[in-house]
Amino acid sequence: MNNRDEVSRFIMEYEANKPQYYAWGKYVRNYITEGLHLSRQEYQQLVKIPVEPRVKDTDSIVEKAFYRQGKHYTDPLRQITDKVGIRFVVMVTDQIKIIEKVIRESPIWTYSKDQDYQEAIDKKPDVFAYQSVHYVVKNKEDIPVEGMTIEAGTACEIQIRTLEQHAYAELSHDYFYKNDGQILTGLRRYLARSMALNETTDELFSKVYDMMNEEKQEYTDLMSMLKEKYPFEDYSEKLNKSIYDNLLAMLKKYNVSSREIVDSIQDYMIENIAERQDLALFRQPVVLILYYLVKHHRRELPDIWEQPKGELELIYSDLGFSFAD
Repeated sequence: MNNRDEVSRFIMEYEANKPQYYAWGKYVRNYITEGLHLSRQEYQQLVKIPVEPRVKDTDSIVEKAFYRQGKHYTDPLRQITDKVGIRFVVMVTDQIKIIEKVIRESPIWTYSKDQDYQEAIDKKPDVFAYQSVHYVVKNKEDIPVEGMTIEAGTACEIQIRTLEQHAYAELSHDYFYKNDGQILTGLRRYLARSMALNETTDELFSKVYDMMNEEKQEYTDLMSMLKEKYPFEDYSEKLNKSIYDNLLAMLKKYNVSSREIVDSIQDYMIENIAERQDLALFRQPVVLILYYLVKHHRRELPDIWEQPKGELELIYSDLGFSFAD
């Protein structure tokens, strides 16, 4: 069989298998998504770009299978592992590990980690490579999907990268992926600067993300402690968080700890809260923080208060203070 016949046969088989590859990509995407065990809102906070399976273009795979320099396949249809791929784009580097965990723990496939951007940078810091963590998964057994059968051993490539890595990859990949040794000096310099800026921005995003998570955890822990004092079964998370955010600067200014707030709670406060469940403010756990702030910083509180003042006045009255003063 001459090369032309081999290529023609390859194209026919590849085109016939495209629907199975796409279905396998969808299956892998859905499996990982469900394995994250996240609410819709949590998933949207983690994954920043919709995940769509991408089946390699026929022209592209033919070039890779038969004409790319340095590539020698004996059975390209089975040996090429990126016939179908999916990409998860997350906000910061640490979130990559969340998706990696699902991939590594799956019992339905074998996996290999084919590329790690950090390892590549450590080995060759001056060489340009598009940044992603790459896995290839292959199903252990035949899997029926959408009326088709995904044969055991079918590969799917999974890329995981941050938004910053994604931006850099989209800018540079098509040019330097095939031309790394021939990049012009001026362009190489700008690519190096872009890569350094990308990594710095990624580090800063990660730091901000960690700080935000720490603050979120402080809020969650404090609300749990307050709800141990009174159940607040009918509270609005949106309103409660809005009021908390309004008060946060004052809490930080005076270095108020959660323990101080909890220890300041008196029985009469709980009784008054229970009697006023028809009032929105008294249905929120944050009302107990207001009791603390009125007691210790009552003159400053009205200056930052962004909600209607009528219900706040009741807290002043409970503590024996005049709101007007």
